[in-house]
Amino acid sequence: MVYNNAVKYRQHISGLTLLELMVAISILIITLLLAVPSFAKWHEGNRFKHALRHVSNLAETAKAVAVTSQSNVSFVVDVSAGQCAGSSRLAECDCATANACHIDGKEYAFLAMQSGITLLTANNENRVVTFTHFGAVSFGHNTTITVKSSSHSGEVVISPLGRIKHCSTTSLSGVATC
Repeated sequence: MVYNNAVKYRQHISGLTLLELMVAISILIITLLLAVPSFAKWHEGNRFKHALRHVSNLAETAKAVAVTSQSNVSFVVDVSAGQCAGSSRLAECDCATANACHIDGKEYAFLAMQSGITLLTANNENRVVTFTHFGAVSFGHNTTITVKSSSHSGEVVISPLGRIKHCSTTSLSGVATC
């Protein structure tokens, strides 16, 4: 009797048929195809936010080091072929060159071209912003660095008093709108 129940039990066990498996895989593929463009857009937005914050943080670092060390510290933006930004105790540094922009042995540089980002300034000229020991800058007007990706644009603005803010000209979560 036990033997008959085991045989009946085996007859009721069923697995997936080939058709059911193909339908499940088809649904999975269609879902993935619909999700890829959204993921790509999300990834590009995060890359842009990271670049915007990195440029802003380099300027903030230069300001903080200038105040704490009571010396001038420069924030350099190269909008020519180098497409980079960096902070250094030197009056100028070539941020496109490895270890050229450093403070106390630590490199402070951002290479925009590696992340598909473009940096721009007014008149497309390279900028050197020097923070004084008070945290202010040595000129009397705002400096604006535009950070662009394929679908987003934002600005890092440095005021004459040394205030640094970043914002996005396109609507993007986690970043203030300009």
